Amino acid sequence: MYSAILSAYFAVHLLLGHCRGDLTIQVPEVPVVAIFGKDVTLNCSFSTNLNFSLGDLSVIWQLTETRQMVHKYSLRQDQQADSFVNRTALFPDELAKGNASLLLRHVRIEDEGSFTCFVRIEEHLSAPIKLQLAASYSKPSLHLEPNKNLKPGDEVAIACHSSGGYPQATVQWHDGKGSNITENITTSQVANEEGLFDVRSVIRVTLEPNSTYSCLVRNKLLNEETQALATITEDGEEEETEARTAMKPLENADDKGAEEEVLE
Repeated sequence: MYSAILSAYFAVHLLLGHCRGDLTIQVPEVPVVAIFGKDVTLNCSFSTNLNFSLGDLSVIWQLTETRQMVHKYSLRQDQQADSFVNRTALFPDELAKGNASLLLRHVRIEDEGSFTCFVRIEEHLSAPIKLQLAASYSKPSLHLEPNKNLKPGDEVAIACHSSGGYPQATVQWHDGKGSNITENITTSQVANEEGLFDVRSVIRVTLEPNSTYSCLVRNKLLNEETQALATITEDGEEEETEARTAMKPLENADDKGAEEEVLE
């Protein structure tokens, strides 16, 4: 799934070209989307009419806003910033061919932002690349509050929880008829130590038998959706109700199955 998404992004990347004299540099024009914890390559290529050796070449990657050095190649030697040690690399066998791309390993939320690629052969050029981070949200879980001694007509809160995603999600609730009832919810999103978001959304409803409520968590950047369904059914006597969830991740259109679990 991730590779398909990233391939789609790279497929639509247009190259933004810069030139000065005999030197031309190209980088992606649209943001590069990286999956949290995975490796990503920031593409930067250059061409020149000059005859040069690697000893003539300098490549410097910086954070655009702070100008902090990330990785430097000069006089055939590599140097990494302390904050990126063991996480960055160039492609040494490709430098002579004009490939100045940067490999960034195990991307973190704090890596998100703009990187600048500098290339120097007698003269120098630079170009920025925007990096965006993304992470998928977990399948939501649903819980009734309270969840015991319920009967039709009681007011209850249905809580939907999903975690580990980035950037912030959008949450929608629907009733059994498909009507959007999102205006009746309270949603909070809190970042954990890694910068990933835990989402909790609560809707208050009047309990009725044979009614269904669905919570949909959407990650717009990854074009992913995952949802949970809560169906309230009358079992035997009218005052007895049973609540279940059917969770179906929408990011996999081929998966038509649903996993059910009893609400606790």
